[in-house]
Amino acid sequence: MREEDVTLELSNGPMPVFIARPDGAEPETPAVIVIQEWWGLNEQIRGVARRLTEADFVGVAPDLYRGKQPSEPDDARKLAMELDRAAAAEDVRGIVGWLLEQGTSSVGITGFCMGGGIVWELARSEPRLSAAVPFYGGVDFREGGPALVPFQGHYGTRDRFPDEMYTQIEAHRIDAEGSELHRYEGAGHAFMNEEHEDGFDPDAAALAWDRAITFLRRHLA
Repeated sequence: MREEDVTLELSNGPMPVFIARPDGAEPETPAVIVIQEWWGLNEQIRGVARRLTEADFVGVAPDLYRGKQPSEPDDARKLAMELDRAAAAEDVRGIVGWLLEQGTSSVGITGFCMGGGIVWELARSEPRLSAAVPFYGGVDFREGGPALVPFQGHYGTRDRFPDEMYTQIEAHRIDAEGSELHRYEGAGHAFMNEEHEDGFDPDAAALAWDRAITFLRRHLA
């Protein structure tokens, strides 16, 4: 695996991006963009990008906070509230375009919590993506359009989202062939984050990761 930190010139200004490439990666190797939780581009998110290389994907993790790194929940909440989600989605579209210009054969996207919500936005507005995998991200299909690319949603049954949202997601699986929704019995919010001591669920996390990798391989091949 090879790692690098680059800065991309995007429409809303320069953005740091962490990139992890599998050994032997070619320019056309499929890439998966990883969108951060409200904690920013921390080691946990970099770890997700690195882990994608084990499945022969290039992991690409943009720093939506542009260098700001919260250490306390109040700071993370403040940064998340201050983030212009529309501008962040625009920047991610720029990264999709940059990857394709570099020769990447296909691009997928995944994200967690706040990042999962941004993934939903891109799944419904960026047809150049090949697949979208939101983890416990909020979405309201009453606003905006249908899904443009196949999605695979992951949520714990003990998460805070209303049942109506899951009903919407299930109904919109027909938007893009191959879309899926998975619920994990007994799992709460942030069940994928091994640094989240109160919420991490190793069994649900392992199953969700296996499902995500299988889904990404199917649609990015």
